[in-house]
Amino acid sequence: MCTLGTTKVMLVLAAVSNLFNIYLACILYFILYNLCVICVATYVVNIINLVLIAVKFQRLSRHKDCRSQSPTKAASKKRA
Repeated sequence: MCTLGTTKVMLVLAAVSNLFNIYLACILYFILYNLCVICVATYVVNIINLVLIAVKFQRLSRHKDCRSQSPTKAASKKRA
């Protein structure tokens, strides 16, 4: 089962999440002059999540079955 489309959505959401984390980190450090251990841990977890999703996307896009199938073809194959 190929999940290339789902992985694309996950990659976009993880990237947006990391951009928002950068914004929050800037506010925390440059405006509030503070560092929160829980916040920094969340930033690290989100970065790791982005890297893992990017690796998954790269591996799926190299896979020959995932590149050639459209969602409707994959669904019809599943039923047959």
